[in-house]
Amino acid sequence: MHRLTAFEALLLFSFGTLVPPSAAQAPSDTPSNRSQLYATPEDNAEVIGALAGGEITTPIGETQVGGGGKWYLVRTKSGLIGWIKQTNDEHSKKADGFFKLLPPDPAVVAVAIPNISSSAAPRGAILVPVLSAGRSMIVSATLNQIMSGNLVVDTGATHTVISRRLANLLRLQPFSRGVVHTVGGPVLVGTARLDSLKVGAAEVNDLAILVHDFSPDPRVEGLLGMDFLSRFQVGFDSQKHLIVLSPR
Repeated sequence: MHRLTAFEALLLFSFGTLVPPSAAQAPSDTPSNRSQLYATPEDNAEVIGALAGGEITTPIGETQVGGGGKWYLVRTKSGLIGWIKQTNDEHSKKADGFFKLLPPDPAVVAVAIPNISSSAAPRGAILVPVLSAGRSMIVSATLNQIMSGNLVVDTGATHTVISRRLANLLRLQPFSRGVVHTVGGPVLVGTARLDSLKVGAAEVNDLAILVHDFSPDPRVEGLLGMDFLSRFQVGFDSQKHLIVLSPR
């Protein structure tokens, strides 16, 4: 079992909330004795609902924001998913206690990507345009030299993940299946093999990847994990929005 990485949690709402508009509740309609449920982990985010005292919630993920504050992603009994802020109320304490009891999992500790200037990149470095979505970086990848998909750069993910849609279009056949334990519960994933995964001019061949629909947004079709990224020295030019991949 592992915590969601910061980008996994934020990605759920980078392109819009999972909650239908009919479930939304304006801040003025929220009773003062209820915990507010936010669409994103920000004080000025839309309030999508409220939690009554004693209401049952299921913790899904946690994230740390600027200033050291924490937010918790929870699911209500009715299926509403949103963020609550770390406070002294019962829902926040329950979520905080849940995550404190989880054993440390080094697999979800993201490797920091240093900020560098692409003009100072070493000879032979590959420059890849990046689309920023909140705190996430998204790149376009070419799979098996015939199909493209948007992947989120995740240095906390051991394996690259692609959606079932891409796997089906590529006619990939899983050679094994297994269960990955997450905070939200066990998830069944397949393992398949790509002949080629290419990001910009950077290419890795014969790569075993996981097949799972982790993102609610169809425009994001996977994660670019450390099985690919560890083949390169990785930097990020924040001014020009470029990832710099230098061969090791």
